[in-house]
Amino acid sequence: MPPPPSTTRPVPPGMDGRLWMQMKAAFNDDPKARLHACVRNNDISTLRELLPLCGTGELDLNYCDLDFGSALQVAVLCDNMRAVGILLDAGASPWAFNGSTEPQTSALDVAIQTGNRDMFTRICEKMALGIDKISQQRYRTLLDRTALNGQAAMVGDVLGWAGGWSEATLEHALGNAVSGWHVEVVRLLLDRFDYSPLCINSSLCRAADFRSDLLGHPRAECTGLDYMNQQQLISCLVDAGADPNSNHEEENIVIKAATWVDLVGALKALLENGADPNELGPAHETALHHLGSPVHIKKGPKRCLHETGIRLLLQHGASVVIQDELGNTPLHYAAFGSNMRIFRLYTTGLDVDNSHSDALKSIKNYSGETLLHWAAAGKKIDILRFLLLSGADVNAADDNGWTPLMCALAPSTAIETSMPRRYKTLQAARLLLDHGADPLASTAEGWTPLHCLSLYLDDSDSKNNELAELAKEFIAKGIPVDARATMLAVSTTSGRKSLRVSNREAGIWGSRVVEHIQPSNESPAATKDRTPLHWAMFYGAVGLASVLLANGADVNAVDEKNNLPADLVNSSPVLQTHAELRAKLTQILIDATKSSVEHSQSNSGPHKEQMRLD
Repeated sequence: MPPPPSTTRPVPPGMDGRLWMQMKAAFNDDPKARLHACVRNNDISTLRELLPLCGTGELDLNYCDLDFGSALQVAVLCDNMRAVGILLDAGASPWAFNGSTEPQTSALDVAIQTGNRDMFTRICEKMALGIDKISQQRYRTLLDRTALNGQAAMVGDVLGWAGGWSEATLEHALGNAVSGWHVEVVRLLLDRFDYSPLCINSSLCRAADFRSDLLGHPRAECTGLDYMNQQQLISCLVDAGADPNSNHEEENIVIKAATWVDLVGALKALLENGADPNELGPAHETALHHLGSPVHIKKGPKRCLHETGIRLLLQHGASVVIQDELGNTPLHYAAFGSNMRIFRLYTTGLDVDNSHSDALKSIKNYSGETLLHWAAAGKKIDILRFLLLSGADVNAADDNGWTPLMCALAPSTAIETSMPRRYKTLQAARLLLDHGADPLASTAEGWTPLHCLSLYLDDSDSKNNELAELAKEFIAKGIPVDARATMLAVSTTSGRKSLRVSNREAGIWGSRVVEHIQPSNESPAATKDRTPLHWAMFYGAVGLASVLLANGADVNAVDEKNNLPADLVNSSPVLQTHAELRAKLTQILIDATKSSVEHSQSNSGPHKEQMRLD
């Protein structure tokens, strides 16, 4: 009597050891999965005995286990060629999906995904000999699936089994291979077929982007080999006629690759294959404009300065002085959003025949903003100091009257307005003042340093408050506490994205202010004739409000809409979630009003005017 079949089979070729351990523990308690158990155990005789029961209601030939699918899928996973043949002869469907497990797969998919070419060929041969011979539609499906999984040998097999491929089918297969960075499949398809320039260029744009997960599998981290394949893929497509300066959905391919740290390999391959590092984006900006600030990592919220990308672009001739549609150069962006190391790297792109100091002093955008303006707005202390020592004009005013000091005082997206990062504002302002910045300068909109300091939400009083102390110094130097200015009705750190360059926000300061105070059909963007006290009430600057009131700010001043400072405490959207702050502001106004009334009464009798407090 022959011994019973052994259940201690070694791990089948190509199967993950952990998956095999899971399979060894499966099927035993499920009577519907007896075929699965026979296949797993390589119990061919019992498998043959059970097959006649299929279709009688006792067993289902295509029954799918929740984890491993059909018995035919288990046979493919176990590389059990005999079991595959027996199950196919019995009528098992290689196309049947597992039905519940995600992503849905068939036995053919398992053979393709595991790269088991012998199994794939055997199944296809069995289908070709059967009653339901492989249709042209099935061949298209096979071509798509093999290309999508990067199985070049299987793609070659399918192409050899059928002909008459349509242009759409071949382009779809190429797109699948490109999306997965399957360079060998792409080479095979390009060698055998002619593709239109539009298709080739579109494929290059896709190749230079992130690898797509069209299979629905959990996203896996790309390895060094994957990124090498991406670079080879880009070279392959350029050799086939793709334009390395292609645009995709109005986005330049070089700029797209440059603005993601993970795509540095794609950037390198594009530049090495003739891409222009100075190709312009929709706002006439280049890749170096974008890299002046931190860019994204791994499609997530994290960002970092992309030094490798910057060096690659500079090595291939990228210009640091080319101007975008607003006249801003890459150096402007680097002064605003980078650090001293990166800014110095940018300066290596200046003309070696001219003095760097002269160039750094003379570079301006179309609004007259210098590099010092942008470094000040970005609160980049080291860059500010470097530019000042290089001879930059500390009191240079742009076309709207904004000086570097005003840019330094205005909040921007380069830093948060909360403590302790707000300290950078104080550092930048004091550095500029130490180098002779004029504290009495004001802008065309009427903004003074006091207006800028009023933009910082601050729940502390004037004691031990450095912003408030700075305000006292400005007042002592002659800045009027009731100067009138046009106030924006939006956060000054919102602003237009990157000054029409995607990927960054710069905030509202300098030349950006005049654009935002223009009348809008949607809603009023600004209100005229507001004093620093109005601003402090609107933005929640408690410490500054105390300083202004202590120095005679008029609590009864009205703006163009007849609003008193007190009216803005409860109407300000900035303070909607700050009840305690509203209470503090209201109280200091009450105290200031009482003091004012008492003072007036002591000098000239009863005072009839009173501040409106709701």
